[in-house]
Amino acid sequence: MKSRTKKRRYRKWVIRTVFIFLFLSLVTVGYSYFRLNKTIDQMYKPVERINTGVSNDENQESRAFLLLGIDRDSKKQNDVGRTDVIIIAIVNDKTKKITLTSIPRDTYVEIAGKGYKDKINAAYQYGIATTIATVENFANIYIDNYILTNYDGIYRAIKAIGGIRLYVDKDLSKFVQKEIPYLNYPDEGYHVLNADQALYFARFRHDSKGDFGRNDRQQQFIKAFIDQSTEIRSPLKIDKFLDAIGSGISTDLTKSDMISLAKQFKDYTSNNIESIHYKAIPARFGPQDLWYVLITDQERERVSGLLKERLNADENTVLTDPTVGMDQREPTPAEIKELIREQTGWENPKSGKR
Repeated sequence: MKSRTKKRRYRKWVIRTVFIFLFLSLVTVGYSYFRLNKTIDQMYKPVERINTGVSNDENQESRAFLLLGIDRDSKKQNDVGRTDVIIIAIVNDKTKKITLTSIPRDTYVEIAGKGYKDKINAAYQYGIATTIATVENFANIYIDNYILTNYDGIYRAIKAIGGIRLYVDKDLSKFVQKEIPYLNYPDEGYHVLNADQALYFARFRHDSKGDFGRNDRQQQFIKAFIDQSTEIRSPLKIDKFLDAIGSGISTDLTKSDMISLAKQFKDYTSNNIESIHYKAIPARFGPQDLWYVLITDQERERVSGLLKERLNADENTVLTDPTVGMDQREPTPAEIKELIREQTGWENPKSGKR
């Protein structure tokens, strides 16, 4: 069970990392869309939106995208899957910033139009429109477009871009060479790692730093992935990339959208990207005693304000630090119990009875 949990966390991280590159790559495809016309047509999946009442500021210089990663059970033929990755991406051309905010897949929310609460990833069983509406209601942000992909194409995507140049430290090199010799890991130094090697780079934590070391490596991986994609974002390379994963992507971005956005993203690197995080509180409750993630109304308002600031900012705006207003204190068991009551309406969190 423990290894399965680690695998799921790792898979979520891989999807998230590749999504950042996918997002940059997809909108730059406009430069070669004449050659990729068929691929883009396969990707284009417009959605009849559900009116949530969330206002659209119609700021022509910024847009909000919803990036979704779907994980399906391959053993179940009719499994529609659930959203394993849910990311709001704010793109502002005036500030030259991409702001990424992840919503934990186990976040306890009202499922749009269904009259009940569940984990946010359950919204996808009702389709993309319900997922978008649920996110809009939760974040109080209007979503302009969505991009969805499944996990099947991720490994091929990394192979398609030709590997990633990373610094391999001594501890990592020695451990993998001894314990996983079939990976053919290189010695200490900078190397272009293939897909298998690069993915293990991000997983490794068998040194004195443990999880902190792994977090550092993941940040190195993300920055290298984005920075090196500036060369990959060319017509010939994007051709190969989309050939590999094109059938696994759905989006309501039109060809003209991609061409327009291409001008914005051509020179973007990791320096253009920032992250805003929700203060998430894990809690176990309900008749099935399942784990959920609770986010207070105050925290939702805090993050919503930061995202709206990013949407409406211009080059002269001094952006608020993403951690301002976040409650850094860990809640007590009594406070968590009270929060469960507030969000569920249940008097007894274990039984699920009101």
